Amino acid sequence: MCPNNSGSRRSSLAGDFPLIESPTDYSPERSIVYWRRMCGFCSRLLAVLDEAGIQVEMRDIWEDQEAAAFVRSVNGGAETVPTVVLPDGRVVTNPPPEALVAYLLSV
Repeated sequence: MCPNNSGSRRSSLAGDFPLIESPTDYSPERSIVYWRRMCGFCSRLLAVLDEAGIQVEMRDIWEDQEAAAFVRSVNGGAETVPTVVLPDGRVVTNPPPEALVAYLLSV
């Protein structure tokens, strides 16, 4: 599910995000982006990360059942993407692309 535009969205990455148990092959040097095809929010996020030269590990929830299960586990059962695991292990769902880039460039 791609998030809709109703409701509030975080305006920055300065807030508290849940610390999760690291995925099995989690790499703290690189963020993991859980995504799926035909998700406009995912496309925009990935384009902005690419423009900034930030490399991420991508996991397609339509191709990887473990990835889909992880996304559901951190999003109250919903397959909301993009879901991003930050280098410190926190998870953020549908972050503003520019805020994510600024954060990743600062760590």
